[in-house]
Amino acid sequence: MSNIINIRLESVQYGSYCLWMGLDAQRNLYITYPAIEAILNYDENLARTKLASKKLKSLYQEQLKVERFSVRIVNKPEGFSVPKNGQVAAIAYEGFLQLVNFEVIQHNPIAINLVVAGLGDSLRSLAYSHFGIAISGEQRNQWLSARHDGKMIRRDLTDAIKSYLDRHEECSNNYRTFIYINATDAMYRAVFGIPAKQMEELLGCSRHESRDYLDSRSLNRINNAEAACVAQIDNRDVEPMQAIKNVVDFLCLTPLQPVPKLEATA
Repeated sequence: MSNIINIRLESVQYGSYCLWMGLDAQRNLYITYPAIEAILNYDENLARTKLASKKLKSLYQEQLKVERFSVRIVNKPEGFSVPKNGQVAAIAYEGFLQLVNFEVIQHNPIAINLVVAGLGDSLRSLAYSHFGIAISGEQRNQWLSARHDGKMIRRDLTDAIKSYLDRHEECSNNYRTFIYINATDAMYRAVFGIPAKQMEELLGCSRHESRDYLDSRSLNRINNAEAACVAQIDNRDVEPMQAIKNVVDFLCLTPLQPVPKLEATA
């Protein structure tokens, strides 16, 4: 571990997130472990495990910059409980970017959403600046917040089914009534072995909230499977139930029991 670095710690607003980040005397940025877990939706204390991943080390090798620093907080940030010795664990901001890039390569939908939303914000801000339009920090965060839920870049199964029905006027009223629940149940059965209602009962959540209660691995499985089905429906005009069957067969999906987030079971 390197020598202790003095930093000023502040809560940085990024979209709907408040991230504890630090700045040293040389203007180097650091991000704390809790901030990493918050923005990447990791379970508590998972950042340490992720940063020690052999796959991450293999990807960057000697260029890897995720060394754990013990940083001393020199200010008194409001809302942050500073330990008695004033020290917290953090990594260099460049290391955090490497971790996000690694998660994108691993097809983590949360990291993908984060990167695309960030690109959209950065390019949009540069373009507005070029045209002489000023954007406040509040406006940028509102824009980011609206896109962090993935709706801008992730088209879900419900959207794809609606478009399919719009294209196929021949579908019966009975089909239109039940296709949404049938497709959703088929998707959850394929990924987790149980229908949506049973899934919600297992997680102890309300209707349509199950994904907010899943751990990152379970969320990744359902999002990736759904994205493949959406592509079949949108790009090949495959009937939704058939699209799910195609994806299950192609990916050789084997149902695995869903795992709730730690805070959901506390």
